[in-house]
Amino acid sequence: MSQNWTEKYGAWALITGAAQGIGLEFSRQCALRGLNLIMADRDDDELSRAAAKLAEDFPALLIRPICTDVGHEAFLGAIEAECQGLEIGVLVNNAACGTVGQFLDTPESSLRLQLQVNMLAPMRLIQAFVPAMVERGRGAVFNVSSRTGEIGSPYFSTYAASKAWMTNFSEGLWYELRDAGVDLFVLKPDQTATPGYLKYSPGEFGDGIQPVEACVAEAFEYIGKCIGRIPVESGRQADAALKAMPIEEAVSANGEGMKQVFAGLLKQ
Repeated sequence: MSQNWTEKYGAWALITGAAQGIGLEFSRQCALRGLNLIMADRDDDELSRAAAKLAEDFPALLIRPICTDVGHEAFLGAIEAECQGLEIGVLVNNAACGTVGQFLDTPESSLRLQLQVNMLAPMRLIQAFVPAMVERGRGAVFNVSSRTGEIGSPYFSTYAASKAWMTNFSEGLWYELRDAGVDLFVLKPDQTATPGYLKYSPGEFGDGIQPVEACVAEAFEYIGKCIGRIPVESGRQADAALKAMPIEEAVSANGEGMKQVFAGLLKQ
């Protein structure tokens, strides 16, 4: 398995938001396939612990943690400096942020941060690293979107809109790259047992949601086979049901669901 991935795509994987949750699992599953890791995250302590654990589990691999915040416009310089001279064969755009609550109550600074993290940073990383993949004729890009981007999501509207952008952007880019030897896959997680999700949605919605490992495994299973996928059957069924409704009913159903999932935050 490791030989196949390093030969097919390249020796190194670059993952943003790599210290925990989906990003950490992407790092682990890249390591399982023999890829050296560039792990970028803004949380230095969490990142150091995650990188140390992976280095212990995969002693034959090279692992380079980079503490940088994709929410800052100057983030790219630190990543490019660490990646200089390396063959980045796999790029994982995972870092994301979102604000729960009424849009009219959301500070402008939070809105700008979501645009930077969820949209501008992935575009800049693709512009920085994918041209070399195209030149080599091999590479892979994983863009992490969300099922919330499939239908408008009240109380999560700007995050959902940014993920709708990510999905739409990825679909167009998939076509542009498909004849260049570069595979692209957009992963659209539903309720996933990440530390961030469980922090705000414990109890009823913390039980039985998709494990992070299973969520990420679908991305590795389906890259090169389709553009993208919601990685859990219940999420695919729920999405199909919403899309079969008139849009007003679908958005209203989403709104009621968001009230339950983020009940604690919406009461504040």
